[in-house]
Order: sequence, then structure tokens, then C-alpha cells
Amino acid sequence: GKYNTNLAIGGRYKELFKQKNPNMTDRQIEEHFSMLKEKNERYEALKQNPDARKIRSHYMKFINTDGRVYLFDTYHMIPTELQLKLSTNGKQTPALTPKPVEDFVITREMINKL
Repeated sequence: GKYNTNLAIGGRYKELFKQKNPNMTDRQIEEHFSMLKEKNERYEALKQNPDARKIRSHYMKFINTDGRVYLFDTYHMIPTELQLKLSTNGKQTPALTPKPVEDFVITREMINKL
């Protein structure tokens, strides 16, 4: 999968990316990074103004095996304060990939305003 690295395409990174993805054309590489930029812009806009329309149109809802609810756009795993009551039978929940963002949480208050 493709995960958010917040790296910009350019210089040595571009060459390393091409080496690791030899079957990708230059056009595909540019599209890959333009999607990353677009998703980062959407994420920043969501942080500034959580809007139900933005959430519905740009984010999937993801429920972890421990019942925690996240918003997900293939690059950002955004935690919410919502959690379902699910039994894990004492099993530990595996770590999420990609790792949830640490600078933003969808709170219950935000959800109630949506």
C-alpha cells in the first residue's frame, strides 16, 4: 500500500522512489505524489473546519478490532473519540498501519455539531 510519508518528490528521494518502483512510469509517479498533496490539503482543511460533507466525501470509516473508530483516506488514520463496545476476549489489538495521526482527533463535540 501507499502510506503518508509527508515527503515531497524531488532530488535524491525521487531517484530512490524510482529505484524502488521500477515499473512505475514518470506519469504514475507524478500522479502518486499529486494524490498525496491533495490528501494532505484535505486533511489540513478538515483540521481547520470539520465538516460532515468533507468527511462523507473524502474519508472511509474504520473500526479497529478493539472498537475504536477512525476516519481513513489511505494516507491518514484519524482517531475519533468514538468506540464501540466489542469483546476482544483478552487479545491484544495489533498496531494500526498507517499509524494514527497525533496532531488531531475528531471529538464527540465536533461529531455532535456535524
